[in-house]
Amino acid sequence: MRCSVLRMFAALGASLIFTLVVATLAAKSKKAELVIAPALDILQSVPVLGFLTFTVTFFMHLFPGQEWGAECAAIFAIFTSQAWNMAFSFYQSLRTVPADLDEAARQFKLSPWRRFWRLDAPFATPALVWNAMMSMSGGWFFVVASEAITVGNTQITLPGIGSYLALAIARQDYVAVAWAVAAMGVVILLYDQLLF
Repeated sequence: MRCSVLRMFAALGASLIFTLVVATLAAKSKKAELVIAPALDILQSVPVLGFLTFTVTFFMHLFPGQEWGAECAAIFAIFTSQAWNMAFSFYQSLRTVPADLDEAARQFKLSPWRRFWRLDAPFATPALVWNAMMSMSGGWFFVVASEAITVGNTQITLPGIGSYLALAIARQDYVAVAWAVAAMGVVILLYDQLLF
């Protein structure tokens, strides 16, 4: 379970960095927006499992003979279930900052960096937190697929609740499935109450 939770939070951290950089760039630059907004829309429409096939191959070649390749592929699969939603939310929030707040930031002559941390980020945080919470919960759907990966004739199993659940399902051990789902429910409840 610990490995699955660490993968989820690694993907959430990567999604947050991606969101702050890419969504801000799209919201602040008209030229960047023309490329980023459609790209995010296209990437969002690709099924998460569609990324898994080529990313496993890519990361396994990047780290040959090491478990890091499979770990990176699993984290990337979870990342793709979280990032697009969070990026669109942050982008939309930055585009809808009220005019009076924008005027106040200009009156105070805030630099772009200070404006981002004093106005833009605080204004966009409630929607970002909500979408991060939804994305984190949605990411659990892909833990099983990302920890028990099959590409061609190659079977890769990473330690975690997802691979445990895949094995329990393959063995038709419904008691083990129930325990795995209950454990996931407890973890979701804990991070919902303690983090979000």
